[in-house]
Amino acid sequence: MREVLRTRLDSLPAPLVRTGAWLCLILLGVLSWLPSTMLKRTGLAGQIEHLFAYACAAAALTLGYQHSPRWRLMAGLVAYAAVLEVGQLYVPGRHAAVIDWAASSLGAVLGVLAMASLMQPPPRQRPRWVIPVGRGQAKAR
Repeated sequence: MREVLRTRLDSLPAPLVRTGAWLCLILLGVLSWLPSTMLKRTGLAGQIEHLFAYACAAAALTLGYQHSPRWRLMAGLVAYAAVLEVGQLYVPGRHAAVIDWAASSLGAVLGVLAMASLMQPPPRQRPRWVIPVGRGQAKAR
């Protein structure tokens, strides 16, 4: 199943995936800086919403930028989450919270790691050792 998923992920056009990833980042910014009167909540805890939103954005970025170092993607998203969280101090009815930033950062890290593990090629099987048993014959273990 993992191989099928990996094949499908590899078949997605990179420009399309990158555009989707950037749209995710823009959406995170817009939703983070909306006034509280315009927000619609899912009913889940705010930290769960943060974790899920950043995990999805991180997965899209990891898929779109497969050759970028993973730590750079994580660090960029953690910094972006901090900027958006501090920016909420200037939005009417919103407030910044360290726990929200931590949930966003955890989502970013988990999203990058999850997508990176899905994109990894399957482990190579060890070669079977062949033990000679006589002249011109071999026996596999």
